[in-house]
Amino acid sequence: MPKPDLIIHDANVLIALIQAGVLDRCLRDMARPAVTTDLVLAELTDPQQQAAARRAASKNRLIVRGLTSDELLQVAARSGRGPAALSLPDHSVLWLAQTTGGTVLSGDGPMRRHAETAGISLHGLLWLLDRMADAGWPPPDLHRTLCQLLEHGNRLPHQATQLRLLKWS
Repeated sequence: MPKPDLIIHDANVLIALIQAGVLDRCLRDMARPAVTTDLVLAELTDPQQQAAARRAASKNRLIVRGLTSDELLQVAARSGRGPAALSLPDHSVLWLAQTTGGTVLSGDGPMRRHAETAGISLHGLLWLLDRMADAGWPPPDLHRTLCQLLEHGNRLPHQATQLRLLKWS
């Protein structure tokens, strides 16, 4: 049965939240289940990133969906038909969103464009921070997190980012 409340994480969002030091807190405070695929987890090559993701999974805050061999074949077939800019893990996230009705969380431009074309719901880091504001994060914490995301090179829409920095300062 479809689970439209799922938030399906791409590697770039997991990495950004780990670098900002807020992965565990975001997953804890998110009102919706957080999922990623085993292929996305394999993209985390930095030992600290791997450890942070494993800790979140061990606390059941991040569900790691392992793909069966049949599912992997479906993802690989999709990969062959999709944009070259998308990796197999990217396609696994899109496949999972289509099969569950979940929402993708990604900051990847090609993935965003492909999701839009395919009718898959996709949001980015600013949307996630807005959900954290809804969850009661104090404005200074939101401001600090947004600054940390920017310091780590995350490319966010300039005007929307500036508005939030002003709002949360």
